[in-house]
This record gives sequence, structure tokens and C-alpha cells, in this order.
Amino acid sequence: MTSDEFSTAELVAIALALEEDEKKKTTKRKYAVHPLNGERRRKGQFQQIYGDLRQYPEKFFSFYRMSTQTFDEMLSIVKPNLSKLDNIKNDTITPEERLTITLK
Repeated sequence: MTSDEFSTAELVAIALALEEDEKKKTTKRKYAVHPLNGERRRKGQFQQIYGDLRQYPEKFFSFYRMSTQTFDEMLSIVKPNLSKLDNIKNDTITPEERLTITLK
């Protein structure tokens, strides 16, 4: 037997090792989208407090360190750069939320 040939046992061992590697690569997921992430649009911090903060200017100022008018002016300037098209599968992050993340 030359060094270029493999025994049957060696070929079987190689095949089993390759099969095991393939199984590791294709792990099944429990969720397509985890329930916590799926509820982000409805239950996220931004969605819960942004509307409420806008109703109370002093609280809005305390949170953002600017008035609602200043926030709106800043948003109007950067909104074209922050906007993305909504995807059917994934909701995009709104420009308001992106600006909030940037400011915080």
C-alpha cells in the first residue's frame, strides 16, 4: 500500500468526521425570530416612552437634553440619511428611534 491510498477504515473515519462537521453546521433553531425580538416594535423602551415624553415637555427635555422643537429640527435635518425602506420580513428602525439611540 502506498502513501496515496487509504484503507477502508480510514475512509470510513474520514466520512464520519465530515458528516459530523455537516451536522454541526446545520443546527436547528427554536425560533425564526425570538419572541422577545418579535415584540420589540410593540414593547421596546422607545415605543413605550417616546409618545409619553412628547406630551410632557419638561420630561422630554430631561431625557433628551433638548426641547421637542429642537429634536424635531434635528430630526428633519438627518431624517433623509436615517430613513430606510421597510422590508416585508423585517421592520426597520424609525429615524426617530435611530436619532434617540445616537443621542443616548
